[in-house]
Amino acid sequence: MGIFLSILTFLYIILTLLLSLGWRKSRVFMPSLPSPEEVAPSPGTLFSIIIPVRNEGAHIFDLLSDLNKQRGLSYLSYEVMVVNDESEDNTVAEVERFRPHSQYALQLLHRPGRMPSAPKKEAITYGIENAQGTWILTTDGDCRVPETWLFSLQRMINRHKLQCITAPVSFLEEKTLFEKFQTIEFASLVASGAATLTWGYPTMSNGANFAYRREAFLRVGGFSGFEHLASGDDEFLLHKIARAYPGQVRFLNHPDALVKTQAHRSWGAFQEQRKRWGSKWQYYKDGRIKILAFFIFAVHLSFVLAGLLAIFGKYNLQWLGIQLLMKWVVEWIFFYDILKDIRKLHLIRYVPWVQLLYPFYVCWFALASQRGSYDWKGRTLR
Repeated sequence: MGIFLSILTFLYIILTLLLSLGWRKSRVFMPSLPSPEEVAPSPGTLFSIIIPVRNEGAHIFDLLSDLNKQRGLSYLSYEVMVVNDESEDNTVAEVERFRPHSQYALQLLHRPGRMPSAPKKEAITYGIENAQGTWILTTDGDCRVPETWLFSLQRMINRHKLQCITAPVSFLEEKTLFEKFQTIEFASLVASGAATLTWGYPTMSNGANFAYRREAFLRVGGFSGFEHLASGDDEFLLHKIARAYPGQVRFLNHPDALVKTQAHRSWGAFQEQRKRWGSKWQYYKDGRIKILAFFIFAVHLSFVLAGLLAIFGKYNLQWLGIQLLMKWVVEWIFFYDILKDIRKLHLIRYVPWVQLLYPFYVCWFALASQRGSYDWKGRTLR
């Protein structure tokens, strides 16, 4: 067991260092001081922002207001489609309340109900069918976007020949220890997806801050091939576009593009979301992603088992401490870089607690996500 865990620890350290380097490398795609020529869009550029919503009456007005404040309104061209997914609250009323204040073309659409097993994918597809833009941007109804959001995306598009852009997502101000834990854990997921994409192996992305050319979406067949799955409107599409357009998918690593949302306040809601995310791994077509997911699980399961064996005197406690220390040092370096870049460095003091709990967290959700269903916004989906 000791030799096996040592090998896993060594490989895990190498992986974490590669992720850290990949995250740092992703910074070079966006210089900090743009010239006016880098921002002005090319003729014909139109962003279509699609926001699928279900029961977001408490948040949608703020998001639509953020879109009124985008820097560069004098030349940026964009439209917004809010696609209502059978909301049972005042979401529709809030969109209509905002309409007189809108400084952009605003449409309120209603999901047709043709894909009951994948409502979010249907909402996005329906939005694209009604969109005029050359670039599709998606975010969620409970998000807040900075005034530089479109500004930074346009810079990225102008500087690089791209078909798809993934960008960072974090949480609004954390009030509880549980919310701080979520911010740190989620930052590691965002950075891991950015790093693997930078190294040429796309794995994770987030639909709350996702952009792609309409033409690319149509060429790869949209969500076909995984339209029966409730989740995966971001990652599976990312993989399809990356296969069709090698080298034309990148991560926008810049705080100007950072979208924020509210952390979960209850363990139940958090658990259902992570089960939804974890349920996707078995459907990945790229075997390397499955191997990576299994490796992460194996590493943390091994540490949990080693800890239990050490309690009963079956594993050398000193050697386990050395292995954990080596693992934690490289993780801490990774977390430091991420939290600094997303302007959450004040949370670094909580990282050791996250590291202590994380092996149990990984093992729990790896098993829980294999259950056939989960709850999402008042509905049970498979």
